[in-house]
Amino acid sequence: MNDNSDRSRPASDRVAKPPRPSAVQTKPVEAAPSRNSGPAIDLKEAYLGLAAKLEVDLSDNYLRLVTDLKTDIQRCQDPTELLAIHPRLEAVLQQYTEQVNRERRSQVAFVAEVAHKLKELEGRLAASLDRFQDGVQIKAGLDDNLDQNLASLQEALHDARRLEDIKQTVLDRLTTLQEALDQRRQFDQSLEGQVQNEITRFRDRLHGLQEELSRVEAEKKSLAHKLQFDPLTGAYTRSTFEDRLGQELDRFRRYQHPFSVIMFDVDHFKRVNDTYGHPIGDRCLREIIERVKPLLRRTDLVARYGGEEFIVILPETEKQQGAVAAEKLRSTIEATEFLVQGQRFPVTISLGVAEAGPLDFGPEDLVRRADKALYQAKEAGRNRVAVL
Repeated sequence: MNDNSDRSRPASDRVAKPPRPSAVQTKPVEAAPSRNSGPAIDLKEAYLGLAAKLEVDLSDNYLRLVTDLKTDIQRCQDPTELLAIHPRLEAVLQQYTEQVNRERRSQVAFVAEVAHKLKELEGRLAASLDRFQDGVQIKAGLDDNLDQNLASLQEALHDARRLEDIKQTVLDRLTTLQEALDQRRQFDQSLEGQVQNEITRFRDRLHGLQEELSRVEAEKKSLAHKLQFDPLTGAYTRSTFEDRLGQELDRFRRYQHPFSVIMFDVDHFKRVNDTYGHPIGDRCLREIIERVKPLLRRTDLVARYGGEEFIVILPETEKQQGAVAAEKLRSTIEATEFLVQGQRFPVTISLGVAEAGPLDFGPEDLVRRADKALYQAKEAGRNRVAVL
């Protein structure tokens, strides 16, 4: 979102961005407790992670179910409440699976239908060719008939002795020739009409197939977009992030190319929702991603990890460079003031940076270190960057 778009907004919704440079702030903590300590917290994080993966815009009703489910999980305080939510989570998962499979089955059925129609068109074309070959044979027979009549006329004229005989013979043969010519003309007209009709039908069916293929291609792209992008913020989905993170780790192990991740979330976001309502909180998240995207390279990836938590992949980036990139994000968001009904409220983010290393045996190891760095930034006072 650029400054020109800000000027076109009503005063009540406009945001201002005063420049406010700041240095990278890190504060190591000797022994920070993990936010994921305890089975109840682990279960809650697992539930939230699964719900984030299921947050795909398959339909308005489905998305509303997932959003309500995430909100209820966030409110859970003990394992009993979490276990009570388990059946709802299973139901949403089943609905997700059914809808995605339904889309895929629809595409498979369409491909089969297209194959059937193409086979039908091939059959019609083959039949047209057969009729054309039959027509060629009939036409050859009519030509032979004309040749025979002309030969018979010549022979009769040669054998005739009197003028009256010649006259009668010529009249008889001319009548026969006229009938043969009429048959030939009628056949040619009929064959031309059949061929033209077949060509028209073939073109209509081919055009219909092209339209069907275009429609399915558009639906395929739409489904791919829904599965790849978070419907609320426009950031990538968690599943897309995990796929890309796996690829980057493979590349790191094979070629030793460095890369880093930044995990960040919105400071006191619950206070924003409680004070201004969830619609304003949603708008806040969208605004943050719109501010973050222009600061990243084309090769970088920002994804919604869950709730108000986001994660960024920075290929070919060591952690020192990652800290510089994280500071750009932090200072930009800090410089953005939101207006709601004429009331200003600041929004800040805390960020944790971690670089891939030889002890990261799986994607979860690197994410865990970035999450720990984020926790350190929170503990150190929020609105800052911590590097681990």
